[in-house]
Formats: sequence, C-alpha cells, structure tokens
Amino acid sequence: MKIIALGGAGQEGTTTVRLLAADPRVEELVIADIDLDAAKTLASAEGMGRARAVQIDVSDVERLKTLMAGADVVANFVGPYYRFGKPTLEAAIAVGTNYVDICDDVDATEACLSLDGAARAAGVTAVIGLGASPGLANVLARHGAAMMDEADDIDIRWQVSATDVDSLGESAAMFHFFHAIHGDIPQFLDGSLRMVPAYSGEESVEFKRIGTRQAFFTAHPEPVTIPRYLPGLRNVTCKGGIAGLDEAVEALRALGLTSNDPIMIDGVAIAPRRFAMRLLDALPAPDPLPEPKSGLKVIVKGRKGGAPLTVELEVMSPTRMSPLTGIPTAVGALLVAQKNVQAPGVTSPEGVFDTALFLAELDNHGVKIAIATRD
Repeated sequence: MKIIALGGAGQEGTTTVRLLAADPRVEELVIADIDLDAAKTLASAEGMGRARAVQIDVSDVERLKTLMAGADVVANFVGPYYRFGKPTLEAAIAVGTNYVDICDDVDATEACLSLDGAARAAGVTAVIGLGASPGLANVLARHGAAMMDEADDIDIRWQVSATDVDSLGESAAMFHFFHAIHGDIPQFLDGSLRMVPAYSGEESVEFKRIGTRQAFFTAHPEPVTIPRYLPGLRNVTCKGGIAGLDEAVEALRALGLTSNDPIMIDGVAIAPRRFAMRLLDALPAPDPLPEPKSGLKVIVKGRKGGAPLTVELEVMSPTRMSPLTGIPTAVGALLVAQKNVQAPGVTSPEGVFDTALFLAELDNHGVKIAIATRD
C-alpha cells in the first residue's frame, strides 16, 4: 500500500511515519513536508528504507492533488486546521483518496463534516480528529459507553506539559491552543451545545502517571462529534491544560492576546496571538520545570442493569504527546488503507472504528489503557 504523510516531519507526524515505515504492508511511504531538509533527514533515518521525502506547500492545491492521487490513504498533520483542514480534505476528495488527520479545531471539524456528502459521492473514507484528543479520547468514550446500558455523561480530561511541546512560539500546536481558548467555546451540556467562556471551569484532575493537574474548558471537537454518534447523552465536556503555562495563558487570555484579529501598532497590523506566542518564547522558564509528561483520561457515567455505573479509561503509557497522538493516527491510517474501514463519508473516530479492535492494535504498539469501574 502507498501512504502519504503531509507534514510528516513535524512533532506528531514523526511518530506516525516511523510506525508506518516499520510496517511491512506499507510498500511506499511519502513524507511530504514544507521543510524538505527535515523530511529528508527523517526519510534517511535507520529503519526508513521504504520512505522518501518530497517538498509540498499544501496551499498549492493542484500540486497537492497530483501528490495525493493514487495513494491508499493520506495522513494530514498540517496545522493549524482552522486554516488547512477543509481545503486539504477537499483536495483528497477531488482525487478520490482516503484521508485521516489529527484535526483538533472545532470550526475546522464542522467545516470538514460539511463535506460528508461530497466524500460519499467520491467513495472516500475520511476520518478526522484521529490523534489523542480528539482521536483516542473518542474511541475510549465509545468503548466506555458500550460497557453500560445507557450512558449519560462523558468527561474528557487531557494534559500537556510545557516541556513536552517542541515550540511555545509560532508553531501549529500553539496556534491551535490559542484558538481553542479564545472567546466562548462549545460544550455539550444538558442535551445541547452551549457556549461557555474558554479556560473557565477549573478543576483538579488526578492522573495516575503524571499526578494532579489543573484542567479548564477548551474548544476540542469531542463535545461536537460524540453526541452525533452516541445519542441520548446528557453532557460531553472537554477540559485540558498546559502544566507550567496555565497562569501565563490565563493572563494572556484576560488581556485579549489570544485573538487572531489584527490590531494596528505604529501603522503595522499585528495579530495579538502572534505577539503572545513571541512573549511566551521570551518569558523565563517555569521554576521548577514540570516533567515532560502528558496524559489523557475519559470518564463515562451511566447505568447498567438499572444501577449507576462509572467507567474510567486512562492512558498509562505513553506519557509523551508525540506518541500519544501519532500512534492512534498510524493505527487508523492502516485500518483505512487496508479497507478494514469501508465507510465512505466524513466521520470522527467514534463513528467508524470497532473500538475493541482499535484498542488491541494500539496495545500492540505500546499504548496501555487502564479501565476501572465503580458504582
């Protein structure tokens, strides 16, 4: 099979690319990145014999289509997705190529879901939001809900350490994060989507492997997508945070510096978000520095046999963001490429994957999940 990894030389894409290169079923692996040197370095690394590097700017739509044509699946790591998600998926649909990505922006998710009819007509299977959160979180949510007769509430809690991010400056990850904490954001509350202030609702969350961390409402797609595929839910919430940066982020948000709307300073248009990223880069490192560990857990509440039941599903390993994101993408890309998933249209992971199979494949790659139940 032939797989293309767009932005495959970046932090998240690298893990996926290495796993795909090690799989004997992948006959051709194309690492397509705007940074050709980084792509070549990765393609020439040990164990990457079937990989080759090409340079691509996804804004060049015609060249992008030519690159995608004939592949079994394209895995898109080019962010931020509020800029590049929909047009890249449109290119895949135009040439009939199956597609997965790690889209983590709510507006981009809704825009991509609007292409469902076009994807169905083209016979294209597109699974969006196939990383950690969203991605693995969605699979865990569905898996937990399947363990009970009726599921009512799903709470997704994630953490990233400031030392587990490649760059706090102008990176796709930080553009996404500022986008996710700006203004009011959607959460599924009392049976419908409602807007709440971003980075509100602070709570302490205990993670077995990384300890107690603070989590806040963030604009991730799970509250939008999960109720589509698990009807009858009362609440779906998503909270997260970046250990070592939470106080700084709260201050930047309060000052309006998470906005992407340019303001004029001495005749120059500057987006506050870009200024904030540069400021974070210049700030002294937190003291003490948090360990470079990230975490994810999902709590599902409902009933079984008429009695209350709570299922907690938590990732025990890995505890680094790159494998926590990239391994689910690799597993999903392979399932789609092998036509194990034959569901033309645009969907999110909880709408298409057999969760037991998906978790078994993750386990084969070292992703260990602890599942606990209580009344």
